[in-house]
Amino acid sequence: MEKVILHFETTPGTASSFGRHDRQFWIRYSLVELLSDQGKFNDANPHIGHVGSLVVNNPYHLGRAMELRLGFW
Repeated sequence: MEKVILHFETTPGTASSFGRHDRQFWIRYSLVELLSDQGKFNDANPHIGHVGSLVVNNPYHLGRAMELRLGFW
């Protein structure tokens, strides 16, 4: 599981370098869900802020980010 989490944490940088903000959003979103499912709430918390910053004028992403944050609380 640690390798999976490490992979998820390094992938957003790769997506960002190619201008794939949509992919970057979903990678961070999935990382928060994975860490939360593992009970690693302290590790997941900083990524929630990143998810919110990747909304990029997309109402669907905004709604999903709000839903994720609400579920996390």
